[in-house]
Amino acid sequence: MRRIFLVIVLSLTVLSAQITYLAAEIRDLPQWVNELQSNTSRAFHTKVKTFHTNKRDYVDGKEYTVFRLQGEGNLKEVPDPFEVMHKLFLSDGWKEDLQYAADGHGSSSIAYRKETYFCIASVRIDSSCDDKETGHVPSKFWFSIDCRESNIVQR
Repeated sequence: MRRIFLVIVLSLTVLSAQITYLAAEIRDLPQWVNELQSNTSRAFHTKVKTFHTNKRDYVDGKEYTVFRLQGEGNLKEVPDPFEVMHKLFLSDGWKEDLQYAADGHGSSSIAYRKETYFCIASVRIDSSCDDKETGHVPSKFWFSIDCRESNIVQR
């Protein structure tokens, strides 16, 4: 019984270390991701964390390992984070891929391509359909940008 308990404890310790490693922020980024992270941080006036994660592409159905850039900000500092995200990409030569566009109440996602790079950018604010009835005034936003290299070259 003691051996079983010891094996369980050791297994949980190893699993915990692996989860911590996977969740750790990436420090050594490819130049294009590092540049995007820096530009995003400036545009949104916030720290941008970058992680590896797996993401299913809902158009081609395949799963990819992506760089996820994410952060949160204040709507007083950045009143229209949707427009800021759009300008961030378009000002650096990225082109929209509208087959990945999606909008909802308080959220928006769109994909961008540049050379062999592909990113899906999402922004959401702390808003709901009953904001007017409840008197809620949105004050925060969250964003994530999932990027990978693609075999499709944008022309």
